[in-house]
Amino acid sequence: MFLLLPILHFHQMDSRGQMERRRRHSSVLYGKERVEEILEGHVKNCRVAYRMEAHIFRTLASYLRRERLLKDKRIKVEEKLAIFLYMMSHNASFLDLQLEFQHSNRTFHKCIKEFFNIIPVLSRRFLKPPIIDQPHPKIANDDRFYPYFKVLLLTP
Repeated sequence: MFLLLPILHFHQMDSRGQMERRRRHSSVLYGKERVEEILEGHVKNCRVAYRMEAHIFRTLASYLRRERLLKDKRIKVEEKLAIFLYMMSHNASFLDLQLEFQHSNRTFHKCIKEFFNIIPVLSRRFLKPPIIDQPHPKIANDDRFYPYFKVLLLTP
Protein backbone atom coordinates (compact mmCIF):
# COMPACT_ATOMS: atom_id res chain seq x y z
CA MET A 1 0.00 0.00 0.00
CA PHE A 2 2.82 2.43 0.87
CA LEU A 3 4.40 1.77 -2.51
CA LEU A 4 1.23 2.57 -4.46
CA LEU A 5 0.27 5.82 -2.76
CA PRO A 6 3.22 7.84 -4.10
CA ILE A 7 2.52 6.57 -7.61
CA LEU A 8 -1.15 7.50 -7.38
CA HIS A 9 -0.21 10.91 -6.05
CA PHE A 10 1.63 11.92 -9.26
CA HIS A 11 -0.96 10.54 -11.65
CA GLN A 12 -4.64 11.15 -12.13
CA MET A 13 -7.23 8.89 -13.66
CA ASP A 14 -8.80 10.16 -16.87
CA SER A 15 -12.41 9.47 -17.91
CA ARG A 16 -11.46 6.05 -19.33
CA GLY A 17 -9.90 4.94 -16.05
CA GLN A 18 -6.35 5.27 -17.32
CA MET A 19 -3.59 7.17 -15.62
CA GLU A 20 -2.60 10.50 -17.11
CA ARG A 21 0.48 12.48 -16.20
CA ARG A 22 0.16 16.02 -14.95
CA ARG A 23 2.58 18.65 -16.08
CA ARG A 24 4.88 19.81 -13.29
CA HIS A 25 6.18 23.12 -14.68
CA SER A 26 2.92 24.86 -15.41
CA SER A 27 3.37 28.38 -14.11
CA VAL A 28 2.42 31.21 -16.46
CA LEU A 29 5.55 33.24 -15.63
CA TYR A 30 8.86 31.43 -15.38
CA GLY A 31 12.49 31.95 -16.14
CA LYS A 32 13.43 35.33 -17.52
CA GLU A 33 9.83 36.63 -17.43
CA ARG A 34 9.61 35.84 -13.71
CA VAL A 35 12.98 37.51 -13.05
CA GLU A 36 11.91 40.61 -14.99
CA GLU A 37 8.62 40.74 -13.10
CA ILE A 38 10.50 40.75 -9.80
CA LEU A 39 13.04 43.33 -10.99
CA GLU A 40 10.37 45.65 -12.41
CA GLY A 41 7.96 45.16 -9.51
CA HIS A 42 7.97 46.54 -6.00
CA VAL A 43 11.43 47.15 -4.52
CA LYS A 44 10.72 44.79 -1.61
CA ASN A 45 10.08 41.87 -3.99
CA CYS A 46 13.65 42.04 -5.27
CA ARG A 47 15.04 42.41 -1.77
CA VAL A 48 13.13 39.35 -0.60
CA ALA A 49 13.90 37.19 -3.63
CA TYR A 50 17.55 38.09 -4.27
CA ARG A 51 18.54 40.01 -1.11
CA MET A 52 19.49 43.14 -3.05
CA GLU A 53 17.82 46.04 -4.79
CA ALA A 54 17.02 45.84 -8.49
CA HIS A 55 19.55 48.47 -9.63
CA ILE A 56 22.36 46.64 -7.79
CA PHE A 57 21.21 43.33 -9.32
CA ARG A 58 21.28 44.84 -12.82
CA THR A 59 24.72 46.41 -12.23
CA LEU A 60 26.12 43.09 -11.04
CA ALA A 61 24.62 41.25 -14.03
CA SER A 62 26.07 43.79 -16.48
CA TYR A 63 29.48 43.54 -14.75
CA LEU A 64 29.48 39.75 -15.08
CA ARG A 65 28.55 40.08 -18.76
CA ARG A 66 31.04 42.89 -19.51
CA GLU A 67 33.95 41.03 -17.87
CA ARG A 68 32.93 37.87 -19.75
CA LEU A 69 32.61 35.92 -16.53
CA LEU A 70 29.15 34.72 -17.59
CA LYS A 71 27.75 34.55 -21.10
CA ASP A 72 24.23 34.77 -22.46
CA LYS A 73 23.20 31.43 -23.88
CA ARG A 74 19.82 29.78 -23.66
CA ILE A 75 19.57 31.24 -20.18
CA LYS A 76 20.51 34.90 -19.86
CA VAL A 77 22.99 36.24 -17.30
CA GLU A 78 20.21 37.90 -15.28
CA GLU A 79 18.38 34.61 -14.85
CA LYS A 80 21.59 32.76 -13.94
CA LEU A 81 22.35 35.41 -11.33
CA ALA A 82 18.79 35.22 -10.02
CA ILE A 83 19.02 31.43 -9.70
CA PHE A 84 22.33 31.65 -7.83
CA LEU A 85 21.24 34.44 -5.49
CA TYR A 86 17.89 32.79 -4.79
CA MET A 87 19.58 29.50 -3.97
CA MET A 88 22.19 31.08 -1.70
CA SER A 89 19.92 33.54 0.08
CA HIS A 90 17.06 31.11 0.70
CA ASN A 91 19.14 27.96 1.22
CA ALA A 92 17.01 26.55 -1.59
CA SER A 93 17.22 23.02 -2.91
CA PHE A 94 17.00 22.15 -6.59
CA LEU A 95 13.32 21.28 -6.00
CA ASP A 96 12.75 24.80 -4.67
CA LEU A 97 14.51 26.21 -7.72
CA GLN A 98 12.37 24.05 -10.02
CA LEU A 99 9.25 25.46 -8.45
CA GLU A 100 10.48 29.06 -8.67
CA PHE A 101 12.21 29.09 -12.08
CA GLN A 102 10.57 26.13 -13.90
CA HIS A 103 13.76 24.51 -15.25
CA SER A 104 15.26 21.04 -14.90
CA ASN A 105 17.85 19.93 -12.35
CA ARG A 106 20.44 19.71 -15.11
CA THR A 107 19.94 23.39 -15.96
CA PHE A 108 20.41 24.41 -12.33
CA HIS A 109 23.46 22.20 -11.96
CA LYS A 110 25.12 23.86 -14.97
CA CYS A 111 24.20 27.36 -13.78
CA ILE A 112 25.45 26.86 -10.22
CA LYS A 113 28.63 25.22 -11.51
CA GLU A 114 29.33 28.30 -13.66
CA PHE A 115 29.09 30.52 -10.57
CA PHE A 116 31.34 28.32 -8.48
CA ASN A 117 33.90 28.48 -11.29
CA ILE A 118 33.98 32.29 -11.23
CA ILE A 119 34.00 32.76 -7.44
CA PRO A 120 37.84 32.50 -7.23
CA VAL A 121 38.16 35.22 -9.90
CA LEU A 122 35.71 37.49 -8.08
CA SER A 123 37.37 36.90 -4.71
CA ARG A 124 40.81 37.85 -6.10
CA ARG A 125 39.34 41.05 -7.58
CA PHE A 126 37.26 42.23 -4.64
CA LEU A 127 38.54 40.65 -1.41
CA LYS A 128 41.80 41.86 0.05
CA PRO A 129 43.20 40.24 3.18
CA PRO A 130 43.85 42.72 5.95
CA ILE A 131 47.44 43.69 6.67
CA ILE A 132 47.98 42.77 10.28
CA ASP A 133 51.20 43.77 11.93
CA GLN A 134 49.86 44.09 15.46
CA PRO A 135 47.24 42.05 17.32
CA HIS A 136 43.90 43.63 18.10
CA PRO A 137 44.06 45.81 21.26
CA LYS A 138 41.49 43.60 23.01
CA ILE A 139 43.72 40.57 22.50
CA ALA A 140 46.96 42.43 23.25
CA ASN A 141 45.60 43.75 26.57
CA ASP A 142 44.19 40.42 27.76
CA ASP A 143 46.67 38.13 29.52
CA ARG A 144 44.66 35.07 28.48
CA PHE A 145 45.37 35.59 24.76
CA TYR A 146 48.36 37.85 24.25
CA PRO A 147 51.20 35.45 25.24
CA TYR A 148 50.33 33.27 22.25
CA PHE A 149 50.37 36.21 19.85
CA LYS A 150 53.57 37.54 21.43
CA VAL A 151 55.35 34.35 20.40
CA LEU A 152 53.99 34.63 16.86
CA LEU A 153 55.06 38.25 16.52
CA LEU A 154 58.59 37.62 17.74
CA THR A 155 59.33 34.83 15.26
CA PRO A 156 60.76 36.11 11.95
